[in-house]
Amino acid sequence: MKNIKIVTNFKVKKSEYDFGIVRTISVGIDYHIVIAPKQWEEIAKLGSEQTISFKDEQKEEWEVWLDEDNNFTFFHPKYRDLITVKSADLS
Repeated sequence: MKNIKIVTNFKVKKSEYDFGIVRTISVGIDYHIVIAPKQWEEIAKLGSEQTISFKDEQKEEWEVWLDEDNNFTFFHPKYRDLITVKSADLS
């Protein structure tokens, strides 16, 4: 993959609502990954080195995989960014 950037400056926020916990990964003011409870259920089921695609709450298509260190990596072809988040930060 060409011109891929590894993002290290991001924040993870969890907000609790009646329908469940919404997880938001914010990459400054550039963009956010908003993960609804149903989407998180699918992501949380990933096994080591498995990959799935999903649409976040902003209708953006993301790929996510669980690496050998049990971290989730998110990738969006438009942004060409790799964002690796510790499982504990999302659980």
